[in-house]
Amino acid sequence: MKNFMRFLCAAMLCVSFAACDPEDMFNVDGDNNNYSTLILGTWQVDLMSANGLDMTPPNMQISFYENGSGLMNDGGVTDHNNFTWAINGSIVNVTTDKYQFAFTIDSITATECAFHGDFIEMDGYEISGDIRFHMTKAGGTPGGDPDPSDTNWVDLGLPSGLLWAKCNVGATVPEGYGDYFAWGETLPKSDYSWSTYQYCTVNGDGGLATLTKYNTSSTYGTVDNMTVLESGDDAATANMGNGACTPTKENWEELLNNTRAEWTTLNGVYGRRFTAANGNSIFLPATGYHKDSDSYFLGEYGFYSSASLSVENPSYIWDFYFFSDNQEVVSYYNSRCTGLSVRAVKSSK
Repeated sequence: MKNFMRFLCAAMLCVSFAACDPEDMFNVDGDNNNYSTLILGTWQVDLMSANGLDMTPPNMQISFYENGSGLMNDGGVTDHNNFTWAINGSIVNVTTDKYQFAFTIDSITATECAFHGDFIEMDGYEISGDIRFHMTKAGGTPGGDPDPSDTNWVDLGLPSGLLWAKCNVGATVPEGYGDYFAWGETLPKSDYSWSTYQYCTVNGDGGLATLTKYNTSSTYGTVDNMTVLESGDDAATANMGNGACTPTKENWEELLNNTRAEWTTLNGVYGRRFTAANGNSIFLPATGYHKDSDSYFLGEYGFYSSASLSVENPSYIWDFYFFSDNQEVVSYYNSRCTGLSVRAVKSSK
């Protein structure tokens, strides 16, 4: 039953609900086609219940994409993170490799969604009754500039004047893991391998054959000597707006050289806090990394992407990693196809 409830939580999170009567919720004005436009993006689950039982998972996020696909970020709890979705009138239909169900939209705005349903069948199990979801929009609007006065950005008094985001890309709280991205890709996915990587070709064994962009070595094909992410390939820019970007190797080094770091916890999540001379700080959770279809070192190590390619070996990137006793910016640990967390920066000007 415990596993069933876990799968139930993860699968039901493909759509969201509120534990309140539909009469108490506002309705959407205009054509029902507005639903499909408003629902796109990353959402944070605030409350989910079945027959009055609160089953809200911590820091669960759901991303809806324009092509009708989606991804749940639940820290690797369930194997069924990918889903497809479609809206027919006021009904959201959701399909995973295991589960199929539909929920009626009670309300939706640009920042808030509520759904309800009365039946789900999964893996031979059935649940019926009052099933409700509620979620709020996470992050900024893709393509829009972040507000310079937005409190989600922290001024650490750095020499460069850069502001650091309070949360990871895809997260709504500082301790949230957020989404994971292969280097140069702007959407999370379920398989982080060379066979699914955007900028490469693979050999017969599914391994790296050539790099098709950002290459400094003839070993990997045509050399273009591009060593820093373009904005169109930057997960921070794509998900948070044109003012946000992934930190470069130098940006990470500036953070480390101008703050005091400590291994600590925030709301039960392990990570490192970086405190500046002006008293401001940011918390980076120990997010681990995703490789192939698995996650590693969650809660033990933090691995964060940079925008900088390893010139010596362009199949690797510069990234920032830490654990309880050490922190370092390195170019030998993670290949470009590995799924890493992203913490954005932006100019204060």
